[in-house]
Amino acid sequence: ADFCLLFGAQHPCINYRQSTFGAPTRRQYVAQPKFLREQQTREQRYRERYEQVHQLHKQGASIREIAKHMHLNRATIAKILNATEFSGIPHRGAGAKSPLNPYKDYLRQRWNDGQHNIKALQQEIQTQGYSGQYASIWSFIRQMTAQDTTAVDTTAKPIAKVSVVDVPSIFQATKWLGGRTDDLSQTQQSYLQQWLQNQPSLQVVKAFADQFSTLLRDRGAAQAEKLSLWLSDAQATGISKLQSFAKGISQDRVAVENAMTLPWSNGQTEGQVNRLKLVKRQMYGRAKFDLLRIRVMNKI
Repeated sequence: ADFCLLFGAQHPCINYRQSTFGAPTRRQYVAQPKFLREQQTREQRYRERYEQVHQLHKQGASIREIAKHMHLNRATIAKILNATEFSGIPHRGAGAKSPLNPYKDYLRQRWNDGQHNIKALQQEIQTQGYSGQYASIWSFIRQMTAQDTTAVDTTAKPIAKVSVVDVPSIFQATKWLGGRTDDLSQTQQSYLQQWLQNQPSLQVVKAFADQFSTLLRDRGAAQAEKLSLWLSDAQATGISKLQSFAKGISQDRVAVENAMTLPWSNGQTEGQVNRLKLVKRQMYGRAKFDLLRIRVMNKI
């Protein structure tokens, strides 16, 4: 098993709400990049619809015929034909009055000033008399940042560009920390080295992970003494998760030492138990013990 997974908890440095690694974090993955892709897809679909309507009209088709062929309302077809050029995606309710309308210029200005906390923006305009919902502000900000490039603070680091980086998950990070460095790709090693450089405590965790993995792989009578040294050193690190892991090993010391020193393993037993459970669940509710016994004994 991977050493870091045995902790039963995440190292405090492996927290994607922080940016301690210097690499892109999960918190940086905002909805904007995905929304931009959706926006582009919708715009392409509406553009193709616009071109198809005008093409059919040029071929002599009437508004009624075009509407029937494209499964659209005749008013929609007429509106498209009256447009001299494609004007983008139509916005639902664009002409309707919204309680947010008087505050849109202020929101745009505050966004450019660097205030990107929508909840804080809501509180600011509420002091000015806004009585609408949070969702209206969120929708306006999302639409603004997707379409109006001037609404985004150009001095800030471009979040949208971060999304092209494949950020590892917490499971992957713990696996890389607990596994052999030689088994990792160059990209994975690059991530790992950056983490270790930025977080000295991770260097300690990595060193102890490698030592513990060696204890598990190299079985022998001397491993029990090495385990004692490892446990005492782990308790002296001051890292709470590492100390907790060492304490758990100490509580089951005999079983761990047997695993390190004896040539036997309960792997075969665990495998048979897993197989028995699988067979039983496959035939659940369809037969009694007699058939279960036949399937288990004959490896059906």
